[in-house]
Amino acid sequence: MRHFLLAPCLLLAISCSLQAQNVLSLSDAVRLAKANNTVLQAEKLNINAARADLITAGLRPNPTLNNQTLQLAQPSMFPKDTRWANAHNRQVWWQLTKQFQWPSIRQGKIDVASQTVLLAENAYSMLKEI
Repeated sequence: MRHFLLAPCLLLAISCSLQAQNVLSLSDAVRLAKANNTVLQAEKLNINAARADLITAGLRPNPTLNNQTLQLAQPSMFPKDTRWANAHNRQVWWQLTKQFQWPSIRQGKIDVASQTVLLAENAYSMLKEI
């Protein structure tokens, strides 16, 4: 009696775990394979990275603010009647610098970045056709 109940339960469990397969046409299968292709997805990201590099190539350098501080540490070197934290025992320099680019260097960076975008787009289109 036990075997008679176990067999239908086992068959029911197996049939519930099986899933029906979808029938795909060839064009749907190719479309699905291209949509889930990790190599194509990576090449698409390369295009976005190349476009970001093109934007960066067109930017001018930012100014830089520097601080240099010299603090006296030996009490024997302190001016009379001063302590370590006194401003007389410290020298502070602030410096603002700006890098200047020659126009031809900036344009060269833009040209190289533009070629990189074209190369990434061509690589993506070639892989997409395969």
